[in-house]
Amino acid sequence: MADDCSFVCDDGDAISGSSTLCTSGIYSVSNAATSVDWILVPANARTINELNTAATIIETTIANGYSGFVTLNAMIDSDRCGNNIPVNKTIHFGRPSTSGSVLTGNGGGSLDPGSTDAIVFSVSTQNINAWTHIN
Repeated sequence: MADDCSFVCDDGDAISGSSTLCTSGIYSVSNAATSVDWILVPANARTINELNTAATIIETTIANGYSGFVTLNAMIDSDRCGNNIPVNKTIHFGRPSTSGSVLTGNGGGSLDPGSTDAIVFSVSTQNINAWTHIN
């Protein structure tokens, strides 16, 4: 019977943990890994603390004031699946940011209560980072 190595087939699923991080978070890979070397790019964005001896579980903490996208890379060694298997996860650290105006309104100069008053608001997502929806 062949070994199940599917845990390294999809980068998006190989590393578990949140894709957005405000202060710190826990990330892990499958228990099938015997050891893992972790790298976060850019390196100045964080600290990494290994939470078990095989380093399959880590905690990462955002460096003071850092905001932006980072890539968490893991080089996985596994007795059953091979060594130096690269997987990665993109994570947004810090508060999501925008550049420029996000919400604009078109309509009359003032809105007084009445059945004929209207204003149309539109949201530009062109310059929004790490947002999945807007209420």
